[in-house]
Amino acid sequence: MTPDVLLSIKNLRWTRADRIILDVPDFSIQPNEVIALIGANGTGKSSLLKMLALLEKPDSGEIIFRNTPVADRTLAIRRKMAMVFQEPLLLSGTVFKNVAQGLVFRGLPRSEIADRVHAALSDFGIAHLAKRNQKYLSGGEAQRVSLARAMVVEPEILFLDEPFAALDLPTRQSLAEDIGRVIRQREISAVFVTHNAEELSLFTDRICIMEKGLIIQEGSPEEIFNHPASRVAARLVGVENCLSGTIRGPGDRQGYQKIQVGPHLWIAPGPDLKPGTPVDLYVRPEAILPAADVNNPNTFSGKITKTISLSSQYKMVIESGVQVTVLVSKGTHALHDVKPGQDFQFHVPPDRLHMVAK
Repeated sequence: MTPDVLLSIKNLRWTRADRIILDVPDFSIQPNEVIALIGANGTGKSSLLKMLALLEKPDSGEIIFRNTPVADRTLAIRRKMAMVFQEPLLLSGTVFKNVAQGLVFRGLPRSEIADRVHAALSDFGIAHLAKRNQKYLSGGEAQRVSLARAMVVEPEILFLDEPFAALDLPTRQSLAEDIGRVIRQREISAVFVTHNAEELSLFTDRICIMEKGLIIQEGSPEEIFNHPASRVAARLVGVENCLSGTIRGPGDRQGYQKIQVGPHLWIAPGPDLKPGTPVDLYVRPEAILPAADVNNPNTFSGKITKTISLSSQYKMVIESGVQVTVLVSKGTHALHDVKPGQDFQFHVPPDRLHMVAK
């Protein structure tokens, strides 16, 4: 049985100064679903979020909450939503006062306010900060207060506009884990705007990629990360290897195609296309392996042109007639003693390649 749709939009369009900001024919949020909106700056992510949160009105189209058009019920429906912005917008006073404010506006009894504020602060690990003045909070603490303030009103949908953008890496990772846990425990829907979908991949149900006001691809994190539909989508989810090729000959019975990529013949699964058809091949850098057997298909040799040290890995750029980026563990790097100027054999597992006809 298909679950009821919580919030949806139909034929939504929004323009400014004759420029199309949003053009979304259909979009919906299911109960308990977590969605990430990703895209480059200016692609309409935050605009779509504000439309969904009823903070902006479209030029045309319909917004529907639980099968009922929003129309003039905006205020009543907005009380079922909460919004967290990139920069914490806190009131003067204590952490407790900030988190309690929404409940005070709703006229709840003091005892219930105290209980719900304590629970929300505990959810985000800041109960010990209840009496601290907000101006003495760190950036991460302030964002946790913003999240507690949003969750304390028990929204049905939580909207978050790049909540990690201004935070350092350890704080982002810790906060992402806490948000994911709280959202799942409280069984609410959430929509994130983010530049880094990988931070949310552990608890995101669906990723929507936006370009020029359009949703150009959507799917599960696994689908998006491993099967991007375009170069734009690939770059946004860390698929650094976007290679151009041409079909060579008919595909085999197992559904594999032969593709000329630079000076090499590659093997990849895909539809049976006519010889000469131009295609793109996408492969994540961590999917490419040091070659253990030179007789395996898609095993090539190239020259290392660059190595970049990351926290637990090395990124290598290899020139092999085409440029390929590879991620290897630091143990592998030490084992091979790879460095710029050396030859390096690598293997691209055919099933990790995603082929798209141009």
